[in-house]
Parts: sequence; structure tokens; C-alpha cells
Amino acid sequence: MKLKTDFEELYPNSEILNKYDDDDVVVNLKKLYFETNKKFILIIDEWDYIITNKKFSVEEHDNYIIFLRYLIKDRSYLAFVFMTGITAITKKLSQSSLKCFSEYTMINDKNY
Repeated sequence: MKLKTDFEELYPNSEILNKYDDDDVVVNLKKLYFETNKKFILIIDEWDYIITNKKFSVEEHDNYIIFLRYLIKDRSYLAFVFMTGITAITKKLSQSSLKCFSEYTMINDKNY
């Protein structure tokens, strides 16, 4: 419900929020995009926490990757996605058909 509260603050006159689907963030983002014609910037901090933390099962890892694919892949409502983490996105997501990323790192950057 926190996400819906955030949307209500940003879009207090939205008709879409009256029909908000608590179970499907993608449907809600898509409807808000069609209503407002404004794209979203998605920020996922420590995207790889579920992948690298041993307390999550392989099935939970797989479900998380499926969710990321559903949330991000070919979505017209997104201006861009910014993800932070210690695991290279291309290493973990290369098999998942999420090949739409440009990866930037500070490790080999001459400026850092």
C-alpha cells in the first residue's frame, strides 16, 4: 500500500488510482503512464541482495529474476532504470532475456 500512497501524493486527481490493483505494480504503472503520459524512472538499490544473500532459495532467486523481467523488459512506461549492486547485472541476468542494460562500473574507471 505504500506505493499507492506515493502515487496518490504525486497524482492526487488520478482516476486510475480508484481502480488500483494492489497485486500488480506493472499494471498500475502502465495505467498511470497512459493517464499522465509521463514516464517513470525506476531506481533499484542493491538489486542483487536476493541473489547474493544465502537466506533466499534458488526458487526465490528465479522468481525475483522473473519479476524483474516483468517489471523492466520492453516497458513503455519507463524512461530508464538505475540499479545498484555489487554483482554485475550482465553476469546474473544474461540468461534471463534482460539484455537491455548498459553497465557502468567504478572499478576500472580512470576517474576513480
